[in-house]
Amino acid sequence: MPDSNGKTMILVHFRRQYLLFLLVVLACMGAFIALLLHQNRQYIDDDNKILLRHFLEYKTIIDTRLGRINDEMEELRITAETDLFDSSHAGPAMPFAHTLMKDTAEGKFHLDDIDDSFKDYITVNLTGTGTLKGRSPDFHRVLRMGLKLMGDFKGFGKGVPELRFIYSYTREKTYVQHPWEPSSSFSFNEGLYDYEIWKSSLPENNPGRKVFWAKLYFDDGGQGLMTTCVVPVYDSDKFVGIIGADITVDFLNTIAEDFEPERKGRMMIYDQENNLLACPGVIDSKGKSIKKISDGLPPGLLKEIGSKLDIPSDSITETGGWKVMASELTSCPFKILYAVPVRPSLMILIDRLGYAAVGVIACMFLIMLCTIAGTHRNFVLPSKSFLSYVLARSAGAEPPSSGKVPGFWKPWFRTVGEMFDKNEKLNMEIKDRNSELEKKNLELSEHIRARDMAEKEKLKLEEQLRQSEKMRAVGQLAGGIAHDFNNQLAIIIGYAEVLQMELHGNPMLSKYVKNIYGASRRSADLTKQLLVFSHQGKYQSVPVNMHDIVCEVITLLGRSIDKRIRFLQNLDAELHIVIGDPSQLHNSILNIAINARDAMPQGGRISFESRNKMLDGGNPSDLPAGNYIEISISDTGTGMDEETQKRIFEPFFTTKKKGEGTGLGLAAVYGAMKNHGGAIEVSSEVGKGTVFRIFLPVVDIKLQHDDDGGGSGAISPLLHKFRILVIDDEDVFCQMLVDVIRSAGYEVAALGNGLEALEYYRENWKDVDLVILDMFMPEMNGHDTFMKMRDINPEARAIIMSGYITDSDVRKMLDAGALHVMQKPFDPLELLQKLKDILVN
Repeated sequence: MPDSNGKTMILVHFRRQYLLFLLVVLACMGAFIALLLHQNRQYIDDDNKILLRHFLEYKTIIDTRLGRINDEMEELRITAETDLFDSSHAGPAMPFAHTLMKDTAEGKFHLDDIDDSFKDYITVNLTGTGTLKGRSPDFHRVLRMGLKLMGDFKGFGKGVPELRFIYSYTREKTYVQHPWEPSSSFSFNEGLYDYEIWKSSLPENNPGRKVFWAKLYFDDGGQGLMTTCVVPVYDSDKFVGIIGADITVDFLNTIAEDFEPERKGRMMIYDQENNLLACPGVIDSKGKSIKKISDGLPPGLLKEIGSKLDIPSDSITETGGWKVMASELTSCPFKILYAVPVRPSLMILIDRLGYAAVGVIACMFLIMLCTIAGTHRNFVLPSKSFLSYVLARSAGAEPPSSGKVPGFWKPWFRTVGEMFDKNEKLNMEIKDRNSELEKKNLELSEHIRARDMAEKEKLKLEEQLRQSEKMRAVGQLAGGIAHDFNNQLAIIIGYAEVLQMELHGNPMLSKYVKNIYGASRRSADLTKQLLVFSHQGKYQSVPVNMHDIVCEVITLLGRSIDKRIRFLQNLDAELHIVIGDPSQLHNSILNIAINARDAMPQGGRISFESRNKMLDGGNPSDLPAGNYIEISISDTGTGMDEETQKRIFEPFFTTKKKGEGTGLGLAAVYGAMKNHGGAIEVSSEVGKGTVFRIFLPVVDIKLQHDDDGGGSGAISPLLHKFRILVIDDEDVFCQMLVDVIRSAGYEVAALGNGLEALEYYRENWKDVDLVILDMFMPEMNGHDTFMKMRDINPEARAIIMSGYITDSDVRKMLDAGALHVMQKPFDPLELLQKLKDILVN
């Protein structure tokens, strides 16, 4: 064991020395290479700065040369306009050359026939259309101006030898050109007015009278590709003509090729439309076609930056193996671009360092090779064998032979082998324990997953329960309010009807009573909507054709709403008969359509659609499985946000202004759908509109339409006295009923609660023909009272009334033998008609 530790210390010491040596060598090399790279990068950056500075300086040179042409053209314009001004005051004193001009038989004039002795002085030819005789003073002034420019044209040509032609032509159909050429080579023609340089000089196109450069063009006279510097000439405020100087692309090429020729780059001059004006080797005056900047860019660079030349101005951009610089000239509407290949950093480094530095680097690499070779035999190969041995034992395979390794490695092989033997034994024990633990973990995971799912389902059910309890509580509150309110309305409506019958001879009071009656009926309609929402309203159960209901609503609204609202209907449901209350269903469709109308103050479209849909038990509205009719009512109105959609069916909730809505319409729709075993859903998006979908169970029957005979509605006199027992805990309402019923000729007894009524009925049941009792009373309710009366007299007949009654209460009373159920408030005439139907008819 001590020997093993000693060998271990030797190996550790050796490895430390080797690593330290290797780190020192690598650090030196790394520092040296980093220094070289930094210096090389600095050299490249400095070179780029120099190149950019030279580029911008050369841009200034180009601007100066082209700007000099601009200045010369401006001076020519001033000379021409000054001469026109002078001749307008003193008269046109014509130059000597004017005497040498001749008219031709073709109706033209020229300066062709001058002696050779005058050609050093007369360096221009002047041609024109028409004759020299009998022309206007303005014509001769313009002619004088052209001849006066002769000396300036000659001086301009000497100062700028690159100019091909300098010329001027005018509205007076004159053309003067330098250098002199016979008119057979050129002469004035009307086509000159169609040239772009003429049109661009007109006052409407150049109101500032500025010098400008024409687009690149091919000269029909054989001069090749060129551009023209142009300046307009005015006689005071009158446009006279133009002065132009033609410059070939060869002149611009000479400018471009002088920049940094040793770098072997490519300088290009181009215009605003990316037409090449100069690019040595790509474009020259002999060419007959205009080339784009893309023709001058190297392929690799063109692929990188494209034809749009999206590169920064006045800076260097490296892309596609090229350095690119671009800038705009200030003297003319041209741009310059210079592209030079990027030299590899290694080549730049070799040029800078020389052979001595390369030798040093080679020596450093040789030292590294010797170091690696020396350590490879003593460390790398044994380390590889040792690693292979460890990996084989780790994988449980047969370990390879250690081979020839230095002696200090052998204890390591032996020690590691013993350690692996112990580890394998421990691993078997751990594996058995892990197997049991994994089984337990799997059971725990399943338990946690099931618990999470149950928790989510619980939260979902709790949310549904809270919503359901909220709606139920609101419904109970609404029903209770409606019950008490209906009792009071019933009294007002009843006495209003009695007063109406008594006031036939007083129209004014009769009108007041009629208004009281109308207001009471409207109030009753509001409570009716509350009762519908709470599922406690008056309810019929008859077959109803939903397509007829929709068509009725469309017809009703079509006569009364904004004509800018259009109706569309697509009623495709084959089964469209439901069992329910036609009034509630009609009002539901109408309420939704009215809400759609109110959401479209500027007009729009309301669509009615129907289809049959088979629902299973897992539908969003939790409806029983079965066949349903789905009626969709959609609009293109303002829509609703999510918060509004959550509260849309709550009673008294409304988004309308105060006085424009009660907030009961959609609440009543919600209650009506619940009454009929259906559901209502809403989807909306702000600014796009709203869709309401109602689902109602359908039946497969056909409706038969019977004609009603109809009657006058009058209550005929009684031929027999009937006794009626009225039972209601509202004294005023009870007294009103007594007055109304007695007015029709009936005998009436009235009591205030069920217990008193039972005592009376037990003693007088033989004399009582009909009982009218309230459903909800203190001490004993209407159902229990009626059942005990039935115990006394199985043939007892009764009409039930209430301002707050559920569908189940109605069915229970009718099943118990009640003849009719009346919802408060009701019309007294309706009650009298029902009494007549039961007792007389």
